[in-house]
This record gives sequence, C-alpha cells and structure tokens, in this order.
Amino acid sequence: MTSSTLVDAICNLFAPEVIAAIRQTPGGDRGERPLAGARILLTEDNEMNQQIALELLQGADAAVTVASNGRRALDELAREGAVFDMVLMDIQMPEMDGYEATTRIRSQERFKELPIIAMTAHAMVEERQKTREVGMVDHISKPIDPTALLATLRKYY
Repeated sequence: MTSSTLVDAICNLFAPEVIAAIRQTPGGDRGERPLAGARILLTEDNEMNQQIALELLQGADAAVTVASNGRRALDELAREGAVFDMVLMDIQMPEMDGYEATTRIRSQERFKELPIIAMTAHAMVEERQKTREVGMVDHISKPIDPTALLATLRKYY
C-alpha cells in the first residue's frame, strides 16, 4: 500500500461527512464564490476524490471537466473548442501519471502558461520539487482541505 492509496482509503471513509459539509456552504455573490466562471480540468482517478473535488469546485461556481488519468486529460485539452483556466493534476494514476501528462502538456506552446496544480498525498519536499521541475505551478495536499484548495486556486484565477 502506498501513501496515495492510504489517503484514498481515508477519503473514501470520511467522504460522506466532507461532502455534507461542502453542501451546507451558503450561496452568495462572486466574493463568496471566488471561482465563478473558472473552467477547470480535474485530473483524478479516484472516484471519491473526484466527488469531493467536484463538490468543492462546483460549490465555488467553477465549471469542471473530469479526466480519470493523464491520457484523458490530454484528450480533453486537445478537444476542439476546449478552453481551461487551470488543471488540477493527480500524480499517481493508471495509464499515464501526472508527471508524464504535465510534461506532455508543457511541450505544447499553447499550454506554456496554463496553470497546472499538483493534487496529491505526496507532500515531501522532494515531491514538491519534482512537480515544479515538470512544470506544475503549485501543490494541493490530499486529503483535500477546502480552504487551502480554494485559496490556492484563487491565486491562478
């Protein structure tokens, strides 16, 4: 069992309470919904983590597209007419991990400035450095802290 699978298991266990708390967040104007209009590509393979992130992001009025791995994220970015303001990128995923996906995204000139933010259980300094080396601009730790997630995303939107 890796640290990522352990975090996923914890999220699965506590997700109902987290989602319930998110749903109780009151509505409001742009000040209370800091991501209103943001187009976010969420790249995450774990369904429960997807659900938690979706609830948080949609609760902040962001438009979210989900990709279950790095290859699908590349497909979404290549889709005709697709425009994203930022990408949330899990690191450990099947088929294509977040490092490889980010490297491929950054190899395309049109995505040089697209904010790609790591979303992972790997919080060690070495892991954060590796995410920056492949072109990610920031890091969000799992399990997801709603306040930290929104504060980080506000920096890039």
